[in-house]
Amino acid sequence: MLGLMILLLACPVAHAEEPTFKTLKKGEAAPFDGRLLNNAAIAKFIVEDRTKIEQCNIQTEYEVGKANLKSKYQHDLLTAKCEADDQRLQDMISIRDEEIKFLRKAYEPPKHHWWLAAGFVVGAGTSVGIMYAVAPGLR
Repeated sequence: MLGLMILLLACPVAHAEEPTFKTLKKGEAAPFDGRLLNNAAIAKFIVEDRTKIEQCNIQTEYEVGKANLKSKYQHDLLTAKCEADDQRLQDMISIRDEEIKFLRKAYEPPKHHWWLAAGFVVGAGTSVGIMYAVAPGLR
């Protein structure tokens, strides 16, 4: 943009004369010396060309920046989703592990084996007692 301003200030001829264009056919004499365009017309083309180039560069920078921001946004969004999924899975794993520990504690068989021995002794004693109680009457 600054270069455009310097070009405009450095070309006072472009401000003083009106651009002149002339269509010539083969063999006709040019109505003015030099190029087929006067200096004002050449300056106008140069300024327009540089302006178009500068506008193109500005538009390109804008579009590239916009694309970079969109890409960064999508990357950040996917990163956040991945982190949330990782945290959710870690929470699910810890809940599962806690439930497994709880179920293992709840399923543990009782460690008091004397109940089994006492049941066997009481059952056998009852059977023998019933047998002696009934046996004298059977004889």
